Amino acid sequence: MKGKGSFAGLAALFFLVMLFSPMAAYAQENGEQSDNRVVLETVVKGQPAVVENNRTEAVLPDGTTITVEGDALPDGLLLVLELVTEDQPDILAYITGRMQGRGTNLRIYNIYFVDSSGRRYEITGQITITISLNGGYTSPGVYYLPESGVAEKLESSVQDDSIS
Repeated sequence: MKGKGSFAGLAALFFLVMLFSPMAAYAQENGEQSDNRVVLETVVKGQPAVVENNRTEAVLPDGTTITVEGDALPDGLLLVLELVTEDQPDILAYITGRMQGRGTNLRIYNIYFVDSSGRRYEITGQITITISLNGGYTSPGVYYLPESGVAEKLESSVQDDSIS
C-alpha cells in the first residue's frame, strides 16, 4: 500500500488499515530496582514485532502474515497489530458504517508503532505493508481510516496471495 489511490469501483472484499484508535501500549513496573531506579517494561496489546533493518513481520493467530518495510522505519520500533473483532462492537460498528458501499467481508486492522519509551511513533515517510490474503478474495482493496472518519482508498497491488 503506497500513497493514496483513486476509487476503482466496488470490489468484493477489502482490508482496512486504521491508525486512529487510542494507543494500547503502556509501561508498568516489572518489580526490579537497581541503584534507586525503577525498571519499566512496555506492555503491548496485539501482536508486536520489532523493526530490524527497516523491516518487520508478524504472524497473527489466524495465520495471516503482515510485513512492514521501508527506509522510514528506524530500527528498534515495535510494530503493533490488532485485528478488530466482534469483541469490540462499538469500534466495529463505527468502521463498518464508514465503509458502507465499498465492499464486504472486511478484515480490520489497527496498525501502529511504539518507540522504546512506550510512546506511539508516527511514521512520516513512505512504507509498504503486505498482508497475506489466505485465499478466497477476488478483488481486495485497502483503505485507511484517519481521524476525520472519511475512508481513503490506498494504492495497492496483489501478488502471490498477498496485497501490498
